[in-house]
Amino acid sequence: MTKLRIILACLGCLSSIAFANTTEMQVVKDTFAWFNQISSTERQPFTQKDIAQHFTKDAKMITNNKLACEGIAGHFDHFVELNQHYKIMKVDINSIDMRQAGDRVYLDYAIDSVDDKQQNTKIHVMGYMEVQNNRIKLFKEIVSFEGDKKAVVG
Repeated sequence: MTKLRIILACLGCLSSIAFANTTEMQVVKDTFAWFNQISSTERQPFTQKDIAQHFTKDAKMITNNKLACEGIAGHFDHFVELNQHYKIMKVDINSIDMRQAGDRVYLDYAIDSVDDKQQNTKIHVMGYMEVQNNRIKLFKEIVSFEGDKKAVVG
């Protein structure tokens, strides 16, 4: 019985290590928190300097196998374009399914949004981010829209 308790205790330790909140995962969560701030109803203004706090200078976003944006200026333009098309975009950070393997953080989450025509849309996203020096270097994602709506993303 003592051996069983030791084994169960070890398994408990291993599972908590496997799902620990790593630096890379915190970088991803912090970036989503910032995204919510710049994409909410009461949007905070942002600059390329703000982008550089979350993304590397050569960062790439690949959406549905197409390059969506690259670099600080490209990411800035991308977020400006999203804000022009969507009045609200919000990620429930506590509902993100997030797993890490090496420098990759795998994600499965949804974005609740309201577009410029006041249409509610749920955007489903799966993919991964590669984190380097506490910034996102690569975000490769597959995006789909609830109800198969076509909209602006990536």
